[in-house]
Amino acid sequence: MRTITITLPEKLRERMQEHDEVNWSAYFRKSAAQFLEELELLEEARYVRPEYLKKLAEIEKQDRKAIKRHRYKISELDKLLK
Repeated sequence: MRTITITLPEKLRERMQEHDEVNWSAYFRKSAAQFLEELELLEEARYVRPEYLKKLAEIEKQDRKAIKRHRYKISELDKLLK
């Protein structure tokens, strides 16, 4: 695992120090991973055809958690559209 350094405003650092029960490294790792996952989904969505978006809307109406739970990929949507 690599180490990175971030710069924080002093007030923010002081507030973080008041909560020593939080593993800030783990928090930032998890937040970065989640942000990148969302960013990649947005990038993938640029190439999604309108019928995919329509099918996703139908799936979401049936089960709002389906998209998060399954993280549908374009290949899976191809199967659903056939």
